[in-house]
Amino acid sequence: MVCKGRSLANLECGNLSSEYNHSAELIQIQSALREKLVFFTTKLLSCDFNTDMARSFAPFYARNILETSATALLGRIDSFRLIITYKVQNDVSYSVGARSNIAINWSKDIFTDEAPPQRGLWHFENKMTDFNRALLSKYQGEIIWKPAFLQLADYIMMHPCQSAWLAEMLDDDENQFFERNRSNAQRLFSSFSKGVHSESLVDVRYLYDEITLRTLSLDLLKWCCTQGLLSHFSPYVLCSYSRKFALTQFVQAERMIVSALQ
Repeated sequence: MVCKGRSLANLECGNLSSEYNHSAELIQIQSALREKLVFFTTKLLSCDFNTDMARSFAPFYARNILETSATALLGRIDSFRLIITYKVQNDVSYSVGARSNIAINWSKDIFTDEAPPQRGLWHFENKMTDFNRALLSKYQGEIIWKPAFLQLADYIMMHPCQSAWLAEMLDDDENQFFERNRSNAQRLFSSFSKGVHSESLVDVRYLYDEITLRTLSLDLLKWCCTQGLLSHFSPYVLCSYSRKFALTQFVQAERMIVSALQ
């Protein structure tokens, strides 16, 4: 099988070279997530979306890509969160047949609808529990994603790049971009979940026709690549590549994905 997901996986999981002094546990975690991303991205991009098999399996591949990408990004921002999960899963007490209290959870660790305190994000009366650390929380937006967006915009002004995805992205300001990407993440999660769980009682062919699957898959991979690229423009994110290399990986991924899906 031809590998089609390496550049996307690099954007999400980062630079895992041994020349950097990263935690051994973090490297093992990110390496496993990278291989998972490569596998599922290759599977998704190899689908014939006009078949019943694709309608059954593409949503599963896609949701795995979304969750794995988000988890890899979370690990580079909040490595403690992933390492404690990793250590619990390696403990003799861990059971695959029991619900884990420490597992990564989409609605708590990645996306949260929890409103920030009415006093304001940085009000001195806020409690520690008010500062939500989810990947796409308002706090991560202010600390990671919005400043990274501005850094990327400044970099592109000095180093122009031929990319339709970048041009579309930079049509927004940092606030519009962050809110749109938060909404897109939740929309994609919900869209693909309907093909994974048994909540949908209608024939899957009515939910996922060829055009719908292609459009959702393109939106998904664009979201992953965009968030991954931004992660290399923040000083707070671990395992970052140089900005030049990250942008090269982004453009490669964009061309490969658009060629496969359009």
